[in-house]
Amino acid sequence: MKKKRELSLKQVILGTFLGILVPLSLFLIVYSTYIAGSIKDTVYESERTTLAVLKSNLENTMGSAERFMSNIVTRNSDFQQLTNELPHNDVYLHSYEVQQEMKNMLVSNPNLFSLVLYSPVNDWYANESNVIYEITSEERIGIQKILEPKVRSYPDAEGKLKEYWFCQKIGKYHYLVRVMNYRDVYCAAFIDLERISSLMNREYHMEGAMALLENNELFYADPVLEPGQIKIPEGDVRYEISGGSSKYMVLREEIQNLGLVYAVPYRGMLSNMNLFQISMFVCAVLVLLAVPAVSFYLRRVVILPLNSLTETMEAIQSGDLSAHVENRYAVRELQQVNRTFNNMMGEIRTLKIEAYEKELERKQAAFQFLQAQIRPHFYLNCLKNLYGMAQSGRFQEIQQTILLLSNHLRYTFSTMEDTISLETEIGQCKNYLDLFSINQQETAILRTNYDVRLTGLPIPPISILTFVENSVKYGLMPGKRLEIKIGAGRVKMEDQELVHITVSDNGPGFPDKVLGKLNRGEEIVDDKCKHHIGIYNVLERFRMIYGEEFMFACSNRNGAIIELFFPLREEEGMKR
Repeated sequence: MKKKRELSLKQVILGTFLGILVPLSLFLIVYSTYIAGSIKDTVYESERTTLAVLKSNLENTMGSAERFMSNIVTRNSDFQQLTNELPHNDVYLHSYEVQQEMKNMLVSNPNLFSLVLYSPVNDWYANESNVIYEITSEERIGIQKILEPKVRSYPDAEGKLKEYWFCQKIGKYHYLVRVMNYRDVYCAAFIDLERISSLMNREYHMEGAMALLENNELFYADPVLEPGQIKIPEGDVRYEISGGSSKYMVLREEIQNLGLVYAVPYRGMLSNMNLFQISMFVCAVLVLLAVPAVSFYLRRVVILPLNSLTETMEAIQSGDLSAHVENRYAVRELQQVNRTFNNMMGEIRTLKIEAYEKELERKQAAFQFLQAQIRPHFYLNCLKNLYGMAQSGRFQEIQQTILLLSNHLRYTFSTMEDTISLETEIGQCKNYLDLFSINQQETAILRTNYDVRLTGLPIPPISILTFVENSVKYGLMPGKRLEIKIGAGRVKMEDQELVHITVSDNGPGFPDKVLGKLNRGEEIVDDKCKHHIGIYNVLERFRMIYGEEFMFACSNRNGAIIELFFPLREEEGMKR
């Protein structure tokens, strides 16, 4: 039988809500996007026509100027005579004839600003400016003085003259320039871009602003355009919407190696919408605003109570039987579910008390069993040492050993508590090393460094002592004095404070196989199937006290080192 798919109530509510509003929102968004695109396309087509008119006028001016100059250079005898060094009167007469044709050309081409004649061999420069430009005689003479040095420099670029229109900034003016020559006589045409931009607004009533690119680099831009904030279309991009404080629709057309850019103010799609389109757009915005508003309402009235109930059940599943559901929601049915659930959990907590107490008794018995396992290991070592001293007749050492051993036995047999203070445990470690050193040629060194505030820290008895005993048993090396260090400090974490205890020696360290098992929390069994339970049992006793918050690490750093980490708790005898 096919298993039915399970759905949560939250999924059903949200699915129904989103199933209605999301398709409606998507439809309105798609429709509004389509309308916006259509409006942009309409504006684009209108402005593209305007740009085409501007391009056509500029191309006609450039073409007329090129044809005129080509005719002058190749067919005009007066122009060609100026290639020879002539008397001043002859130069004047020939130049006069050429200048008359230049004047006629300028009259028929209002976009052409100036035509220039230059004969280096006769040191003759003549300039004709378009009379249609409303400038004073002083301005005309000033512009001529700016143009003349630039034109006189063209012969120095012989062989490098461009055979097409190029951009050149002369003084504060921006020009399109075309130069032709017959031998050493030059004719140049200048189109003033500032004047073109002014004529564009005055004659053609264009709202936009003009810019010009040369080899894809910006050469001229109308002053109304904010520098660096206009993005110019590239490649197959038809237009760009860009700008700083003012937005522009930016279009581009190519003229030879030049890029003609037209930027028209873009006031947004609403300014070009009719009443129906604006109504649909407003509906789309309202629906989109309704989605979070309705979602918030459903979340507050339905989803949050369900989340609270779910979180409470998860907390109970993880072992927190004290968890309960808050009865502070408006929906009557959810309040009834919460009350019933809380009453049921109260009964469950009552039934769990006896089982919990029995579990505590079981853990206490296991704890005492582990504690009892540690004691015989040390006693056997002590008796073995006494036996050796008795055989060698060292009676004074036997007396001293018995005193030390009696201290140790008193500590062991009288300590039936689960924990003992850190200071007491370290004192017994010193007692043990004194006991060990009596029967040795070189005494073992014990160095302690612990925070005085931790003197009353409760730890399992015979715990650090077991680590010290292990260092004595496995850390001795021929010709090297055994040194054992015990340290205890406090480590501040983000949300709690930890105790950090270290026991280290200068011996050969843990074998790799043993080290791996210790860090994995496994019991050590040697090749003879003998169980080494010392360190393992100590770690288990710490874990029984501190639970999953207890951590340890065994490593080799110039000897064996054992590190213990567990939470610092407020206990009697602790100093803050």
